[in-house]
Amino acid sequence: MAPVADLERATAAALFARIGFPLPPGFTASLCASLPSALDADPPVGVSRPPGTDRTALADTDRAALAVFALNCWNDADDRRSPPDLPSTASTLATAHILEALTTVARSREIDRCRADFAVRALVETQEPDGHWADRRVASPYPPTAAATMALARAIESEFCAEALLAVSRSIAWLLAAQRPDGAWGVWHPTTEETACVVHALCTCVNPRAERVVAAALRRAHHFLAGSYDAGETDAVRTPLWHYEDLGSPLRLERLVTLTALLLSGAPVP
Repeated sequence: MAPVADLERATAAALFARIGFPLPPGFTASLCASLPSALDADPPVGVSRPPGTDRTALADTDRAALAVFALNCWNDADDRRSPPDLPSTASTLATAHILEALTTVARSREIDRCRADFAVRALVETQEPDGHWADRRVASPYPPTAAATMALARAIESEFCAEALLAVSRSIAWLLAAQRPDGAWGVWHPTTEETACVVHALCTCVNPRAERVVAAALRRAHHFLAGSYDAGETDAVRTPLWHYEDLGSPLRLERLVTLTALLLSGAPVP
């Protein structure tokens, strides 16, 4: 993970925190020490950026929200950080990550409770009728749908909301219905990144031991990921999805999301 851009570092840390991935204590401490730089407007001079990205493609709000979420998850102190305000033009991904970070802040603070409620409403109101979300930064609906579903599920754990619960149920149903016969997901054709994003959402928001349909979907997804993980960068299963100057892919993050999804979907389920 070194050298690595602040966006990559914050995204990776949030992923580890979100799924409760066991990290060595020294690694976690080192990662926490490096995350505050992701809260700045610009990365430090000399820090490399994810392959395929350019300066204008990096969302400062998104990066800061991810960093705050990870820091708060790993910090037992009462003085937890608050994420940035939700911009009026926030994308689905940014809204989801800000809401996710707000779930780690004490709900007794009126301002944070209001901000969380606003983010929940923003996601509920932008959900498409069939249950998915879109985001202008990515060609596929699966990454934003996965992010919004996981954020709303966390919000429900903090404070029950019938509209959020319905939105999560609709998105899970849409994701399950969209799985391809080979176990993958993909807007154009099967890809590892889109499949991995859905696996993260299903494993985070649903208990596979209680939902046999989900358990079966995860087994099929695991089979696909296991067979395609070693595919080359030019293979169709690794088609770039993110809008930069052209369609691109943050390669290290794509590999990390896919690898952790392979581990999650491979967990024994009766």
